[in-house]
Amino acid sequence: MTERRYAIADHHRYVTVSFPPATRITKDLAKEILAREIELLRGTGKNDLWDVRGCPIDPDINFESLREIVLFPRKNEARKAKSGKTALLVDTAIAFGIVRTFQSIAEVKDLGYEIEVFQDEDRALAWLCRTGTTGDADNERHDGGR
Repeated sequence: MTERRYAIADHHRYVTVSFPPATRITKDLAKEILAREIELLRGTGKNDLWDVRGCPIDPDINFESLREIVLFPRKNEARKAKSGKTALLVDTAIAFGIVRTFQSIAEVKDLGYEIEVFQDEDRALAWLCRTGTTGDADNERHDGGR
C-alpha cells in the first residue's frame, strides 16, 4: 500500500490540493501534483487551491526550483486558454515568503493565470470563486498585515 502524500478534491467551481500534516513540500512533489491536475482537469477551466498549512517547505526550494515549478504547466501544454486562478493557503511567514517569490516569478513570466497567497481560507475561496477579469483581486495584503 502506498503512502498518501496528497489529495485532490473536485468541488463545483474549483479543486483543492491538500496534504497530510507535516508533508514536506518538494519541487518533485509539486511537479507530480501539477501533472496529475493537468491530467484530471484538462479543459474544465476550474481554478485550484493548494492548502500547504502545516507542511514544511523543503530547504532545497530556491529561486531556480520555483522557476521550474512555475514553468512546468507551460511545458506540459496546460492552461493554454490563458486564464485561471491558483490560491495558495499558507500558515507561516517562511511559507508566505517562498510562495510570494513563486507568485512574482509567475507574474514576470506572464503565464496568463493569477496566483494569490492567503493565510485565511475564507478569503482564499472568495477570491478563487470570484468571477470577472484578470486583476479583480483585492489590492490589500492577504497575509493579514503580518
